[in-house]
Formats: sequence, structure tokens, C-alpha cells
Amino acid sequence: MRLKKVLGVFIFLILTLGILVSADIFSINSGGGLGIFLSPGANIEGFFSASTIDVSSCGALSDTGAVYTLTQNVSSTGTCFTVAAQNVTLNCQGHSINYSTTTVGYGLVNNGYHFVTLENCEFNLGNFGLANSYGVYVYGGALNNTIDNIKVTTTSISTAENKNNYGIYFNNVQKSIIKDSNISALSSGYTGYSNYGISLSSGSNNTLTNNVILTNNYLGHGIYVNSNQNNISGNLIHTLFTNSDGLMISGNSNYFYNNSIITDQDDAGGDSSFGIYIYSGTNNVFRNNNVITYKSPSYISKGGYASDIDTSNLAEGKPVWYNDSLSNYIFQNVNFSNYGQVVCAGCNNVTYENVTVINDGLLFGGTTNSFIKNSNITSNTSHGVYLFYSNGNLINNSYISETKDYVNALKIRYSNNNNIENSRIYEATNEYAIYMQGASYTLFYNNIIDSYGSNYGVLLYGATDYENFTKNTFNTITSCMILDSQSSTQSYFQQNDFNCGGGYSLYAYRGSNTYLSTNDDFNGNKILFGYASSAHIFNVTNASNFGGGYFSTATSNKLYVNWYLDAYVNNTFGVSLFEANVSSWNSNLNLIFSDLTESDGWINRQLLREYFQNYTNKYYEGNYTLNTTKFGYFDDSRNLNMTRSRIEYVTLEGTPPIISIISPNATEYGTLSVDFNISVIDDENISACLYSLDFDSNVTMNRLNDSYFWDSPNLGPGPHDLTYYCNDTSNNWGTNSTNFSIANSAAISILLSENLTIGVKWNVISLPVDDLDAMGNNLNASTSYLINISAINTLVDLYMKSDGDLVNDWSDVIGLGNETYTFNSSDSTLIGSNKTTMTTNYSLIGSSMGDNSVVFLKFYLDAPSSQAAGVYTNNLSIKAVRAGQAP
Repeated sequence: MRLKKVLGVFIFLILTLGILVSADIFSINSGGGLGIFLSPGANIEGFFSASTIDVSSCGALSDTGAVYTLTQNVSSTGTCFTVAAQNVTLNCQGHSINYSTTTVGYGLVNNGYHFVTLENCEFNLGNFGLANSYGVYVYGGALNNTIDNIKVTTTSISTAENKNNYGIYFNNVQKSIIKDSNISALSSGYTGYSNYGISLSSGSNNTLTNNVILTNNYLGHGIYVNSNQNNISGNLIHTLFTNSDGLMISGNSNYFYNNSIITDQDDAGGDSSFGIYIYSGTNNVFRNNNVITYKSPSYISKGGYASDIDTSNLAEGKPVWYNDSLSNYIFQNVNFSNYGQVVCAGCNNVTYENVTVINDGLLFGGTTNSFIKNSNITSNTSHGVYLFYSNGNLINNSYISETKDYVNALKIRYSNNNNIENSRIYEATNEYAIYMQGASYTLFYNNIIDSYGSNYGVLLYGATDYENFTKNTFNTITSCMILDSQSSTQSYFQQNDFNCGGGYSLYAYRGSNTYLSTNDDFNGNKILFGYASSAHIFNVTNASNFGGGYFSTATSNKLYVNWYLDAYVNNTFGVSLFEANVSSWNSNLNLIFSDLTESDGWINRQLLREYFQNYTNKYYEGNYTLNTTKFGYFDDSRNLNMTRSRIEYVTLEGTPPIISIISPNATEYGTLSVDFNISVIDDENISACLYSLDFDSNVTMNRLNDSYFWDSPNLGPGPHDLTYYCNDTSNNWGTNSTNFSIANSAAISILLSENLTIGVKWNVISLPVDDLDAMGNNLNASTSYLINISAINTLVDLYMKSDGDLVNDWSDVIGLGNETYTFNSSDSTLIGSNKTTMTTNYSLIGSSMGDNSVVFLKFYLDAPSSQAAGVYTNNLSIKAVRAGQAP
């Protein structure tokens, strides 16, 4: 009955006075009746009471439906006000609340109560050293809360640690409003950081409008949105320190419009306070937001999250060109100068070719396999090109620069496998031309890297690993590069030209990396090792004009200076030697390498150390010994002083073939039949073996194989000197000599063929005749005129002459000058043999012939037409003598 009366009164008020009631409490049902919806634990009687309670001290707000009015400034050692009922209002009337002067607490805390209103209050964190002490903390599923016209200041100092002293913290809050309020989350830079202005964590459907938010601490974001379907509009957000984003977004389907965001880092090195940072979350919509950043990109995203950002949004006062999840597209010959920033978020295979970009530059966020080619990108408010969580991209033949202090021409963060080639990276202000953080496997090839401000050319920072700098030219007025990669990996420098002004080529700062420098030109610059706890290893190989290492403090860093050794081996005839062994030992007799030459005579390139240097000393290796050996050659040994890279040309003198004489032995033989036989040993193939008998011309021997050679010479009696010669394919000659004799007792006999015993006959029938064959010539067949020789212990010379002119049976005469003959000791046809005119003097027809030798003869006759016909005969005298004797 009481509930009906209350409802009746309330309905009457609605109908007669037009009172507006939240739809979360009342609704009209389908039958036209009025429905009431209460949250769990709600007190319907208290809801309709509207008592006003004055408060002058901190405490619990426990009367449902009450309006609490603060009558004076209050203070609390911990939490000041705790909401303990539904539908309460705290109106501070402009008074201040100084909370958490001693312990962790909150200005006001609300755990799950609905329809709570907080207005006209000023909250101040009392103890600057506390953490997790929020100005206003609402959580536990609370809904329909309203925060209106309050001021919150949280200030944190002391140690450098997360303080998390948020101005307002909504955690799992829904359908609530924060409006017309002023939030300041302050600290002293890096001491007491991570103080957000407003943090929305989980929950949904909240509204933040017309608030002014200021932060000046490290990681002090203006508004952090990690919840869904919120409306955030008309806010003025200003952050003043490094890594403090205006809006940091991780939630989904939020609507951001008409917000003004300024990130203005007041620290010299800060450059990562983004205007709007889409860390994660999808389907967020942005309209008419105005972002101004003084050192950072206005808009940035880790990837493609289906963000809807049109050109109504401004970056540095100009429209932003924002592409999300764009694929397979080419921007060619586009001038983006009228845009405040160009962003490609979550893109794939997008090409920017021959484009012009200024203002906040060009940003790849979560972009892959994309290209920047032949472009001019010059930022005057942020980084020129920013690769952020972007992998596998190529920058080629482009000019990238910036003109503002403390930002970089090229910045690469958390991005891998990118290539920067044939480009100029130009930095004219007080920052690094290239800044790399958490990036790996980046190739810088054939770039010009200029830094004419007061900082280094390149910074490798924070787990930046496996970088490759090849054929780049560095031009700086300080040091060229600082290596501050705090990990244990390798990076490579090859064929770079370091022109580092008055600084160092490389400054090995924090970390324990291995760096490999090969063929770099240091132009007199040194490597600086200057951080006490670092443990870098630097291998410098084949450097030009290297100034050495400088250890400014006691460290565990190590510097190794190495040089190349190339070696070529040939023989004295200039022939490259295959599989010659080349080995080297250091001054401590430790084997450094042992290698075999290839077919071209070269060994594999070797690396030899000149010295090792640490903080305490420099340790030289001293002279190296280089030995070269090959079977069949004399060894080569030499000393090397490795103060530069060297090419050693080694010529080995070959060892000759080894000749063993099988025969003849050094003895006297009783026969002329003495064979010449030798065996040969060599590591190569034998080209030929020869001999010289009695200092006469060389005779080539017969080859059985590469190890055995022979010949059967014609010998005469008496003493003989014999020298053998063999050469191999490298033209190394081996020799061996002997002497022997043949007993000086001999017997000679000759046997004439029958046709010779009766004289040589011609049957002259018709005249004249020219080269008429004798009757035993048998024309072109084998001759019937031959002489067989038998000889014991001697060689034979054979002579022949005519007894006179040719005569027939009728005493007709043909002059001897008309007769010619040929002779041969191997061809019985005598075809092609030279003709000799017959005389009455002995002529040699066989020289130095041995036993069983044969001489073949043919005879020819010329006769004029006046000559009488008939059978003409010529009688011959044939004589055999010992070789060398007269007949």
C-alpha cells in the first residue's frame, strides 16, 4: 500500500510538472503502464528522498538520494570521501579536498554505486611520493555517474618509478559523464611518472566532454581509453613530457570529435609524445580533431585497426591524409605539402613514388612490404619518415630530412627487415639523423648520412640487433654513431666512409654486443668505449685510417684489429699450383690456419689479428710465420708483420723427377744388344724422358707408362757415356747418368740377294728411256735387290760403288752417269726415296747398323734414242765396315 502511494505521487509529479526521469529507471510498458527498473541494492524510498546534508569533513556518503554540500576545505591522510549509497550528490561549492597526505587513497571513491553526481570540487594529492592515489576513482560496474566542473591535481615526485596517480580513473564504468572539468597530472619529469589525466579501463558508453587536461610527466597520457563505445569530444588536452600521448587508445568503436590536442615536450630529448596513438582497438571514428605536436607525429598507429580518420582531422593545422589497411596501391607524383601528416597504417604493398611530404612527415604504422622511392620528405614539425612496427619495407633513392630540434630525419622503432638504400638522410638540428629502437635486420646500403647538429649521426638504442651498414658515407660534426643497444647480438659495418668531425666514428655505449667492421674508412677517427658496465666486442678488419680504440673508463669492452691475408702459389714456370698447403703460426707458435690452394692457386682469404686492446693495455700478436709446402717442391717459409692486409705471392721450386737406371749397368758387355731402361718417380705426370749417348743429340725414349721408359739403340764397341733426362708437367727436370763399355771384338758379314750377285740388269728395248727400272726393281712392289747384315759386337757402315760403265752382250756401252739408285733400311718398296747417281767411288748406303739389319736398293737407267738396244749390265762392289771406319 505504501509503495502504491509513493508511485501515485511520483506519477502525478511527472504528469503535472513535466519532470524528466532517466530511462534507466523508468519506462512505459506496452500496456501504457509505467515500469520501474532498479539496480541491485537500490532503495526505492531513498531514491525519491532529496535531503540536503552539509558536510565539513571527509567521510562516507551513505544516504541514498542525498545531496551533500561541502562547507569548507577538507583534508585526509588517505581517502577523503567514499560513496556508500545510490543516487548521491557531492557538491563541494568550490572547496578543495586535500587527500592522501600520508597513505595511499583517493579524493573520492565509488565502488559500484549508480546515479552519483560529483560537482564543483577541487581535489589535490597531498603526498607527492605516493602511488596509485587517484583524484576520483569509480569502479565496480558503476553506471550513470556524472562528474561536472571539478578540478583535480595529482603531483608526483621522488623516485623514478610508476606512480599511476591518475586524475580520474573509471574502471568498469558505464553510461557516465565527465564534463567541464580541469585535470592536471603532474610530476618532475622522470621522477614519479605514468600519471594520466583520465583513464577509462573496460566499461562502455561513457561521455567525456569539454574537459581541460594537462600532464607533464613521463608516460603521462592525457586520456587513456581502454574501453568501448565512448564519446570523447570538445576536450582540450595538453601534455608536456616524453612519451605522453594526448589520446592513447586501446578500445573499440569509440567516437572522438572536436578535441584539441597539444603535445609539447619540455625535455630536450623527448620525441615520442604522440597526439593520437591508436595502440590497439578497432572501428574507432575520428572527426574534427585538431592535433599539434612539437616533436612527434600527430597521428600514429601500430597497425590497421579499421580506424576512420578523414580529412576533417587536422595535424599541425592542416588536414591529415590517413590510410588504414590499404593494399596494392601506388601514390605516384603526389604533392602532399597541403597535408599536415601522411599516414599508412596496416598497409601492405603500397608505394609512394616521387612524392613530396612536409609538416609531420610520412609514417608507416604496422605497414609491410611497402616502398618509398624517389621522394622528397622534409618535416618541419616531426620526423621525416617514421617506421613504427613496420616490417619488410624499402626506402630507395629518396631525400629525407627534418628542420626541428630533437626529432630525427629517419626514425625506426620496433620494425624489422627494412632496407634503406641509395638515399640521403639529412639532419641539420640537435638530434640524430637516424634513430633506431627495438629494430632488427635493417640494411643501410649506399646512403649519405649527414648530421650537422650537436648530436650523433645514428643512434642504435634498446635491443636494436643485427643491423647492417654497408657502403654508407657519414658526415657529422660530432661522432658518427652511438651504439646503445642493450642486448647481446651482432651488427655489421662494411665499406663505410666515416667523416666524423672532431668526434668518434663509433661510440660503444651500453650493452654487450658484437660489432664487425670490415673495410671501413675511419679517416683517423677512433672507437670510443665509455660506459663502465658495457661489454662490447669490436672486430675491426682491414680498416683504412683507423685511429684505434679509446677507453675512457674501466670497462669490459674488447677491441680486435684484424687484417686480411690472401696467398697465391705457383711454380717457377708461372703455373698455378693446386692443393699446395699454406699454414700460419703466430709468435706463440699457435697454429692460426692451414688451407689448401684451389685450382687457381689461391687459398681462401684468412683473417689475422694485429692486436687486441682492452682498458688496461694493447696486446700485439707479433710476426706470423707463413709456410707453404707441396709434394715434389721445395718448402717456402717467410715472416709476416700484419699491420695491413697483405697478398703473398709464393713461388715454389719443384723437386725433379727421380730417375732409377735399370739398364745398362756400369759394366762391359760382350754384345751390341744392350737395351736402355729406366723407372721414374714423381708427384706429377711425366711429360717425356730422353737420353744422350756419348754427348750426342738427345733421343726421345719409348713410354710404357708414367713410371717406365725404354729404348733399343744401335751401339758400337768401346766405352760409352749415357745420361737420362725426364721432365714433368711443371717442367721440372730430373737427370741420372751412367757409363758402360762393349768389348772391342767384332765380326761382320753381309749376304747379297741373288739379283745383286749377277749384277744389275736392264732390258732396253725401245729408246729413248728415262728412269727405266732395273729388272729386279719390281716396279712399285718390293725390290729384289737387298743386303742382309750380320754383326757381332759392332755397328756396321755399308758402302757401294760401280765397277764401271754399263755394257750389253754386243759390247755397246752406256755411260755410268746415266744410272741412279735409291736405298732404304726399312721400306722394301722404296717409294719416295731420293735418287743418287752411281759412281765408281764408295758411297754410304747404311750407317751404324746392327745385327740383322737390311738395306733395300732399286736402280734406274736413262738412255738416248741413239743408244743401241739390248740387255745392259752393271757390276757393283759392296763393302761392310765397322761404324766410323773408311771402306
